[in-house]
Amino acid sequence: MTNETKYYAVVKLKKAELISPSESQLMSYYIDYGYTTISDVIEDYGESEMLREWYNNTNLNIEYKYNSNIFPIDWDSEFEEVDVIDKADWDTIYESTYV
Repeated sequence: MTNETKYYAVVKLKKAELISPSESQLMSYYIDYGYTTISDVIEDYGESEMLREWYNNTNLNIEYKYNSNIFPIDWDSEFEEVDVIDKADWDTIYESTYV
């Protein structure tokens, strides 16, 4: 495990998935668009949109999801939403769903 910064959110669209991509996972995606730092991505997109773009354009097979810190949770909605949350809230949702 590294001491790398992680970003936490709940992505909701007919289902919800708890995500916590690392900075390097996000940069693996955004580097293709010419970005060199997460702060530049956040400045251009905002944190919520940054996470939504990464989530929507990432290979989402089950093994990849687990390795990319994407965990399904119960949710039912017609509208896509990304709720940026803090680590403590993320841990609470993760523990109540997976532990």
